[in-house]
Amino acid sequence: MTSGQVDRHRRVGSVEAQRALKRAGMDFETPIDVFGAIEEQQVWLLFQPLDRLYGAYRRHDTPGIVIHAGHPYRLQRFTAAHELGHHLLGHDLSVDSQDEVERQVATLPGQEVEAQAFAATFLMPVQLINRGLAQLGLDSHPSSVDPGQAYRLSLELGSSYSATVVQLRALGRINAANARELLKLSLIDIKTELTLGHRPANARADVWPLLREDAGRTLSIRPDDEVHVRLVESPTTGYRWRPDQPAAPIEIVGDEPVPDAAAQGRAYGAERTRHMWWRALAPTETAVAADLRRSFDPDAVADRFEIALRVLPTITGESDHGVSRRQLQLA
Repeated sequence: MTSGQVDRHRRVGSVEAQRALKRAGMDFETPIDVFGAIEEQQVWLLFQPLDRLYGAYRRHDTPGIVIHAGHPYRLQRFTAAHELGHHLLGHDLSVDSQDEVERQVATLPGQEVEAQAFAATFLMPVQLINRGLAQLGLDSHPSSVDPGQAYRLSLELGSSYSATVVQLRALGRINAANARELLKLSLIDIKTELTLGHRPANARADVWPLLREDAGRTLSIRPDDEVHVRLVESPTTGYRWRPDQPAAPIEIVGDEPVPDAAAQGRAYGAERTRHMWWRALAPTETAVAADLRRSFDPDAVADRFEIALRVLPTITGESDHGVSRRQLQLA
């Protein structure tokens, strides 16, 4: 295909995604429920191990979508958006590997270019991109972002890391060199750096790095996801952050000061950073919190950090594969 033909296919996919967002009443405040959108179309949604494949779509008599059950949640969301694109764009059949879903490959057929553009626009519309960048304290056109910022933006969008980087480049928000460097990096290495060297217990799970300004937020996370909070304290005055004992099924994994080479000889009242982190074990709705106080005066709380957690169940219920819960109930 010529570049002009590729651009035309991309426009077709993007325009159809905008129509779908309008029909869904997207408020651009939270990530779109792509699995719910598939179910609204009365398309069967099945999760199964697929080896090297990401997903597949078949129209036939009863339309159906299959998603790789072994992939991380946000990659499953992006694959699902790709397959939904095939359905809404009127395609008959597609069996999709990484090339069809994530990579910008010049030899892709037109329907895959359209489905890629649909998925990117559907999960990462401009309005949601702008909101996510603002949430991170970034300009709407930052030119470049670091790996941690790109990963945190992918969390806000509910999309995969690589798809987020590609969409930022496609919208002209980052330059080509920055995108190339970001796509070379290992996702587990990015997560480990964001957690100050503490590799997550489940490499497929997400880590949510938070600061003081994130207090009061509500996070929708998944079992095995970890929430890492860094807060400033003044240990020489006796005030340090002390995490509340979380309600089950949330566990506190760690509570430690961030190593500081300048800690020796610290002046009275000097600050340091404390790193606390929690892991979700099962679906629940709860909160995690920490108080800034002295150990000998537990009632005198100088500050409090708290966030609400919605730990969501898997789309297939107790199993990691099979038909979606809602469709299983209707079957």
